[in-house]
Amino acid sequence: MTSSHGRPLPPPKFRYTHLKLYEDKIMEIPTEMLTQVFMHLSYSGLLAASSVCTLWKQIIQTDPLLSTLLFKRKKLSALDKKLCTGSSVLDGVRVNLCSPVRLHPAISRVSYHMGEGLSTVGFFLQDGNRDFRPLASLPIAHDYISIPAVDTLHIEITPSVQTLQYVRKCWWSIDVPVLNPDGVTILDVFEAIVRQTCVKCDLLALASGGAFYQRGSGGVVPKLSKRAEVLGTYKKYTSFTNPALEGSRLSVTVMTAL
Repeated sequence: MTSSHGRPLPPPKFRYTHLKLYEDKIMEIPTEMLTQVFMHLSYSGLLAASSVCTLWKQIIQTDPLLSTLLFKRKKLSALDKKLCTGSSVLDGVRVNLCSPVRLHPAISRVSYHMGEGLSTVGFFLQDGNRDFRPLASLPIAHDYISIPAVDTLHIEITPSVQTLQYVRKCWWSIDVPVLNPDGVTILDVFEAIVRQTCVKCDLLALASGGAFYQRGSGGVVPKLSKRAEVLGTYKKYTSFTNPALEGSRLSVTVMTAL
């Protein structure tokens, strides 16, 4: 048996022994050193490292800073913050955690059209659009929406900046409040968006601020429409923008497009 370079491969037993020695050497690395190395990884890098072995997964999920970077810990305790002051590497991460706000990177990959049900909120795999995973069925749904985690989130849904010049005079934004005293999660956010965009309302009254409303004739009840219709054809969710943090309250704009 040869490698891709034409060189003969060592016997299977030798290869297994070599890999076993390599794994043993990795396991001998002190936990503190592994933790400091993991501090330099991105969100996707931490997810990949968590799947390497049980030990690494345990380190990442139990360390206060690393679990916060994975959006799975609401906030650092006073003791955790005190422990972060002794190392330059940890100080660097602590500064990042204390930046104004960091939104969960997964929300940029969510697929959803305003006015549809929660079962349509999810992710398409990178290898094509056939394999769809509903958000509610994934563990990531319970990750916090931001670092730091917040109790209150205010969302304004509006068409994307690129389309405003065409629809400036014929669209109205949708306000979506999200509350969770235990910390707003990704699932909380999209449940609230679905609830607010699917609610039936009088579009004339909504657009005029209550100055006008539809009148039925001959006892016919005026037709109500989903609130998402105020967005016209610009219903495709694209991104979260303009995050602004005030205490434990976060405000963001959700952009939509064709």
